[in-house]
Amino acid sequence: MDITVDRINSMQSRIAAVLGTGYGQSLVSSQVGANATITAEQINNIYTDIVRARYHQIGDIDLIASVTTQNVIADDTSFLVGADGLVTEISEGTKQGILDYEAVLTRVEADLYKIFPGQATLVEGISSTRQNRWNEYLFHEVEITFTDATHLKNYFTAGGEIRFSSTLTTPVGAKSYDWQEMLKNIGTVQLMANETKSSGYGTYSSVGGLKLTPGESQIFQKIGSGASGVYSGNRYSITARTVDGNKIIARIGYFDTSADGRIDDRVVGTIESNVDFYRPEGPTDLDIGVTWVDVAAPAIATTIRLNSFGTPPAIDYTDPEDPTYDIDESTYVNGAYSTKGSVDLNEGYELVVSGRPFATYNLRITSPQNPTYEKFEDHIIQSYGSQNLFLSAQLSGDYYHTITFSNDSPSAAYVTVRVR
Repeated sequence: MDITVDRINSMQSRIAAVLGTGYGQSLVSSQVGANATITAEQINNIYTDIVRARYHQIGDIDLIASVTTQNVIADDTSFLVGADGLVTEISEGTKQGILDYEAVLTRVEADLYKIFPGQATLVEGISSTRQNRWNEYLFHEVEITFTDATHLKNYFTAGGEIRFSSTLTTPVGAKSYDWQEMLKNIGTVQLMANETKSSGYGTYSSVGGLKLTPGESQIFQKIGSGASGVYSGNRYSITARTVDGNKIIARIGYFDTSADGRIDDRVVGTIESNVDFYRPEGPTDLDIGVTWVDVAAPAIATTIRLNSFGTPPAIDYTDPEDPTYDIDESTYVNGAYSTKGSVDLNEGYELVVSGRPFATYNLRITSPQNPTYEKFEDHIIQSYGSQNLFLSAQLSGDYYHTITFSNDSPSAAYVTVRVR
């Protein structure tokens, strides 16, 4: 195949579509004029732009090489012609053919959205913190502003991400521990060009930064669990939409819904929401005097703070209708602990079993209205030393709890009854 001006210009157009239009970078290469003699400098400028894009994508390139003024550029293997007219093979000749350049260009186009880890920088964005207890819901909303729609497109196309993470520290109570575990298991949520992913667990979305619209899209969700599904109403959600083509409004939601309609403990602890950027930024030069791919991070501002929501009253667990019974040494009979209480209920109630972390236990509950009893066999106390169980049976009059621990000191255990 002939090496023509049109063919060289086609290569230059292809790398310009990736490095220029896609990544928003200034080009070293340019089109060759019609009927012009193709120079080594023009070939090398195309080579430089290809290397910049490929290093950005995979952190390496070893399939092509630059040329010199004495190279004769061939389709497959180039060679050297000396001043005496003698042809000499060169070690890099197999990497200097136009077919070699075109093959690498094909890979560059296929890997348009790839970014090598060493070609990006994590940039701190913004955070919102709340220390007051809460329930029902909280929001952290941010407005992310790019210079223009082109900046937004270049940022995501070059592998830039918007990253979301959240933590809950110093939790108090089983529901708060469930929130802590859920947020920890999510890891970091990554809004990428064409999809949203997480380093942990959750429901991802095929919507990415380039697919957002003015209509709100849910890009991520994670639902809590808790013992017996009591806290399955706990939900962390991220939605996003665009405004004016250059802004993204992201809303991080914390939903603390009562799954059973009765238990509605407050979430206690310090909750923090973070929004950061993973921006394309390679080293200053590539030993060839040019800048690697570099796309600035957008601006960010909080529009709704976690702490802007009201604080619900604390639950008083000393209320006479919310009694606490401790199983102690005096009630230990025949390998089991038993306690008796009296209650008048038309609803179910919640038990909190506490003891040494990872202890295995069997629990039985009986009453005159529930002679067949409810039982929980081979349950394991969670790592933080408690586990919640919800009982749906209606109770009135006397009732009994009998608990047996199979691998723990009995004196280390107790049962708390929370009436709802």
